Amino acid sequence: MRHLYLIRHAKSSWRDPHLQDIDRPLNKRGIRDAPMMGERLRKAGICPDLMLVSPAVRARATADAIAGAIGYHQSLVVIVEDLYSFAMEGIVSVLHGVDDTVQSVALVGHNHGMTSAAEWFTGASLGNVPTCGIVAIDTMVDQWRLMSAGDGMLRFFDYPKRTL
Repeated sequence: MRHLYLIRHAKSSWRDPHLQDIDRPLNKRGIRDAPMMGERLRKAGICPDLMLVSPAVRARATADAIAGAIGYHQSLVVIVEDLYSFAMEGIVSVLHGVDDTVQSVALVGHNHGMTSAAEWFTGASLGNVPTCGIVAIDTMVDQWRLMSAGDGMLRFFDYPKRTL
């Protein structure tokens, strides 16, 4: 069984209106939430084989905080330009390019793409993946490039404001 983790970046700051979108950092809540969500993954025994992240500052900071919490070496986090996409197609394209030796992969990126991809892969109606939300999907496909609509089973959907 393969495992896919779709992670929306943590809450970002809009404090500096002159920053390009790609350069926006995390705000205080995002700085707090990212390691907290990483800790939830660590407690669940989850550490993906591969972590791919959008080049956006807020996505990279989210990935670094989660990686630190789960024991995934931050130097192994891979920046993938195509994850700086707000559409599902960019996420699906990146997943389809993952090497088949990888059994579990985390993609850290943006909405609406994360919500759309999670719903498309699982058939579940999630409504919205909030900032720093994590959708865990299990699949029986043998090759990532074959992952398609309905091929995934929703294992869990977690986010910072969810009460445990």
